[in-house]
Amino acid sequence: MGEIPEAIFNISSLEVIDFSFNKLSGRIPSTTGLHLPNLEELYLGENQLEGEIPLFITNASKLQILSLSQNFLTGTIPTNLGNLRELRHMFLHHNQLTNEPTERELRFFNSLADCRMLRYLQVGNNPLSGYRQLERLTSLGIQDNNLAGNIPSEFGKLKQLQGLQGHIPEGVCHLSNLVKLYLDGNELSGLIPECLGKSKHATISLFGF
Repeated sequence: MGEIPEAIFNISSLEVIDFSFNKLSGRIPSTTGLHLPNLEELYLGENQLEGEIPLFITNASKLQILSLSQNFLTGTIPTNLGNLRELRHMFLHHNQLTNEPTERELRFFNSLADCRMLRYLQVGNNPLSGYRQLERLTSLGIQDNNLAGNIPSEFGKLKQLQGLQGHIPEGVCHLSNLVKLYLDGNELSGLIPECLGKSKHATISLFGF
């Protein structure tokens, strides 16, 4: 219970910070003097944290796992996440994160194109209203947001994608490694490609489509 001690984020030798599954409240410390050059894993999920994602996190150049899920975080997702070149897993689901009011495009996806090691990204259950694509992504969760319109045909280029949560293009049928396709909980429109009915290995959920 209580807030996260700011002093923790000034211990430059730390490699792992795990405060998940507690009842921590308040904001994540955001003092500009915070410096975590050796931090590889940051777990703050399953708490009651509020406020925005502090920009200092994007300066932790060795960060591999970032878990901030199931809190009450607000504001936008940082657009300089590309600084995290070692990032492999990022969990931001079940918060109140949004994109800029005047923008339909999720700019943070553009910066993630520089995260060549990224394999798992979960941003579901946030009031987001747009998205981009990442060529080496294997799992993407975008369910239960405010997405509308079409999934771009460029999704067919995500050859490593194994799970898509979030008008379905024919390109989805070219995802040879696809094992899960969850599109429920959004307001997507259009026709369902006939080729999806021929998938032998994928679990497909279109409830509420």
